Amino acid sequence: HGHKMEFVNPATGGPAMPLSANGHRGLGNALSWDEQQPLAEVEMAKAIAIYEPLVAANPNDTILAGGLYATYVQASSIYENIDDPVAHQYSAKTVELAERAVAKDAANVRSRHHLALAYSRFGATAANVGKLEESVTALKKSAGLFESLAGRETKNLRFKDQLALARLRLGDAHRKQRDFPGALLALEKAAAIFAEIVADDRNRNDTWKNLASTTKSLAETHEDLAAQADGEEKQTHLRNAKKFFTESRDIFRQLSERGALSEFDRKALAETEGGVQKYD
Repeated sequence: HGHKMEFVNPATGGPAMPLSANGHRGLGNALSWDEQQPLAEVEMAKAIAIYEPLVAANPNDTILAGGLYATYVQASSIYENIDDPVAHQYSAKTVELAERAVAKDAANVRSRHHLALAYSRFGATAANVGKLEESVTALKKSAGLFESLAGRETKNLRFKDQLALARLRLGDAHRKQRDFPGALLALEKAAAIFAEIVADDRNRNDTWKNLASTTKSLAETHEDLAAQADGEEKQTHLRNAKKFFTESRDIFRQLSERGALSEFDRKALAETEGGVQKYD
């Protein structure tokens, strides 16, 4: 990182430009959390309008490219579950930028990490717009990259966490494809990693939340499999569905007591409570 912020090229408008773009991005993110979506969208658009021409004018500037990458990621995430096609457009731009960076320097761990994250988000947004083949392909690439990253840095919990998230998303995409055995395999791997991480650090609310989502998906996948089975096999899947709904509900309740649930998470908690009640 021998890069100083002294690039006062007329095209860049000087060092102040990226800082103001990052300010817009941060504000957009905060407004989104505060459920002020229209204002959040305006701020993200301002950040992108500053970064895109800067990156076009300075194609080898890794700091600017990293700033635009982070802005596309945030833009994609504020539209997710609100305007999924737009979220998917931004995640596709994220992949494009990340692939370009890896093509320039394939050994760079940061670039490979960004690409793994980009594929994971792209996989999630592709599934949300019904592009399931694209989703599964991207999530498999993401999991492969995260496996090699996590394998080299075994103490890096962030890589493990993100590997598990890619597997959770892969499981959900397989489930939408009605490939229930494939879903089960990916979700079981995700749950094992999330459980290992929270055993190591009890205070990771985001990881707990992902574990709750994974066990909920496992419960639903066992229900899907039960619907296709009969006899003892069916009963086994139904017992597993009840077990995983209960685990998921209990984690969501703990998080609720910590004040850590969003509106979206509270809906998931209600669904797991309904899931448990079916079996009582």
